[in-house]
Amino acid sequence: MCCMIICSILFSYNTYAQKVENEKEIEDVLQYTNSASVYILYALQNKGTTSLKEKFLVNGFSYLLTSTSVIGMKSFIHAPRPNGMDNEAFPSGHAAMAFAGAEFFRMEYGAQSKWATIVPYTIAATTAYLRVEHEHHQVQDVLAGAAIGYLSVKLSYALLPFMYRITKDKKNATTLKQFDSLLGFGHNGLHIQFSF
Repeated sequence: MCCMIICSILFSYNTYAQKVENEKEIEDVLQYTNSASVYILYALQNKGTTSLKEKFLVNGFSYLLTSTSVIGMKSFIHAPRPNGMDNEAFPSGHAAMAFAGAEFFRMEYGAQSKWATIVPYTIAATTAYLRVEHEHHQVQDVLAGAAIGYLSVKLSYALLPFMYRITKDKKNATTLKQFDSLLGFGHNGLHIQFSF
């Protein structure tokens, strides 16, 4: 699994680097590597914890939440970048996407191997570090972005049963209790289920 992720990073960056002339930086590719790796592993018959449809729902909704949160905060806060390029430093969109991808990968494959947590979070942390190193962000920018990405994925998995109800997919509608273990909450506590 680790080799597959590393190969996909190297292949993605090599292909990407050939198309642009030093305008982009490696973190522009790294931010999407974890999410892409989930679909690559699925295509290689490692299905993960959810179906392909659920993966698309969760990943799409979490990226929608992440993007709208980041763009909304950037337009409201107007924090200057360390390099002086613009006033859209807080929060880091690259860090948000990278950590959303890392948590998405962990939720899908974390039960299979400890490396399914270590590798994606290392990629996400590297993305955040490079944003600071290349003077696009300060540490608080990438920390806020990381929190937004992480929480967006957690919320997306929690809302997955409701997404099925909205799309009227009664066959695949699941209860919140079934997703407790996915969300890491265990089986203790109050469980509420609404059926319509």
